[in-house]
Amino acid sequence: LCQRIMALRPLLPLLPLLALLALLALAAPATAICPGVCQSTDASCPSSYQSGLCSGPSSVECCPESSSCVGQCQDSSLLSCSGGSYEAGLCPGAASVQCCKASSGAFGIDFATPVSVSQFQCMKKAGVDFIIVRCYHSYGAPDSNAPVALENAAAANITRRDVYMFPCSTCGTSGASQVRDAVAALNATSSNFTMFWFDIEGGGTYWGSDYSFNQQFFEDMMQEANSLGLVTGVYTNYNEWTPIMGSSYTGGSKLPLWYARYQTPPQENFDDFSPFGGWNSPAAKQYAGDANLCDVDLDLNWVPQ
Repeated sequence: LCQRIMALRPLLPLLPLLALLALLALAAPATAICPGVCQSTDASCPSSYQSGLCSGPSSVECCPESSSCVGQCQDSSLLSCSGGSYEAGLCPGAASVQCCKASSGAFGIDFATPVSVSQFQCMKKAGVDFIIVRCYHSYGAPDSNAPVALENAAAANITRRDVYMFPCSTCGTSGASQVRDAVAALNATSSNFTMFWFDIEGGGTYWGSDYSFNQQFFEDMMQEANSLGLVTGVYTNYNEWTPIMGSSYTGGSKLPLWYARYQTPPQENFDDFSPFGGWNSPAAKQYAGDANLCDVDLDLNWVPQ
């Protein structure tokens, strides 16, 4: 014991300091992140300021990101709103930071989570014109959320309500039977939908490498949907389509194309589109992913009018 005490003697003068550091560590508050912009409270904020999330003087507080701008928040004094118009009061920051909304076309969302009537009403107020909800899981079963979401969107007076199907080509069931199951689940309720989109993506994960098999599976889905009287389209892009169907296959080009392309800042137009798969022009564009609107995680879409 004496030997241990002697070994600790060089540390004894430091013990008060070590104890103080330990107490300070326990008292230090957890670091939180501002989910928006740290700015002076003299600037306008479309939502309520949150204190304690920003460094600097007490007059600097967190203005959470607005969930009401379906376009792009940007400085109107520096950037033009190409093809659209600015709307004030929807973005954090100085008065010059405004929401750039396209003047032509319609805005929509796609999602795969439950959405209430009040959330759809919030989206409609923010400028959402149409919705696209997942109706079939990639593991090979109908999505029970879709009928409820369609009914809630109808109650919020959103007139165009589409669905998208994420097929499972490796589940051992045919493309035709999967379409039948998806539609039967939708028809089991009073929910109605406008378009039925085939989500073709995930080569190597949800699809095998056999082009012929993939093409036939897709053809079976299209034929079954046609026999059921559905208005159909394809969601994909060059990087997703080609590894699954091959570069020379054009069997899907008879249907409208909804493609994804994210740009900074987001572009609500088709200026970036390059033909592929037999498609020379698209019908819809998913221009931003992983967005949040009215407390719902979703993607943003645009169609011309």
